Amino acid sequence: MPDPYLEDVLERLAPAGDVRARAMFGGAGLYLGRVFFGLVSDGELFFRVDDASRGEYERSGSRAFQPFPDKPPMGTYWRVPDRVQDDRTLLRAWTQRAVEAARARDASKRKRTKSTRTLASGEPDPTMSILRMRIPGVGPAARRWLREVGVATRGDLERTGSVAAFRAVRANGRRASVNLLYALEGALLDLRWDRVPEVVRANLRQRAGI
Repeated sequence: MPDPYLEDVLERLAPAGDVRARAMFGGAGLYLGRVFFGLVSDGELFFRVDDASRGEYERSGSRAFQPFPDKPPMGTYWRVPDRVQDDRTLLRAWTQRAVEAARARDASKRKRTKSTRTLASGEPDPTMSILRMRIPGVGPAARRWLREVGVATRGDLERTGSVAAFRAVRANGRRASVNLLYALEGALLDLRWDRVPEVVRANLRQRAGI
């Protein structure tokens, strides 16, 4: 069922570029190209922050994203203040800062993972074979299963999504465990499969019908 708030957010973010949403965190992750810069959860909008931008969120009386009530919040995503959401010029500027913060974070991670091939722009190469990608929790057999269902490159995985890829593998007669589902989502989020939050895992299982 369409989420009216999410649709409104995407419409207001359109001036920043081709912003797309993908289900995650029990809500939706926001992407500009392959850059994951924000999320929508429970009717609220959160942006990626860095050391330079966090202070302005704090001064605006904002708060960090807290997916688990009994655990500390995620300090890397903060709620976008209402005054910013209501001002399209201001919203576009804050969106750009969130995208830049996300790109900087991605670049830092890539420097620590030299095995990941990159484009001249510094973004992960979407043509990289799934057989060459290092995905914790996804062994050689699972990589072959993915190729059998048309998920041969990182770009294929990004376009297909973790749930659809997992369901296609099972529909092809392969006995894939739920850990493969977690690992594929983790690859898209740049997380190990065993570090994917439980709330995300529960959402994945629900969408995969398991």
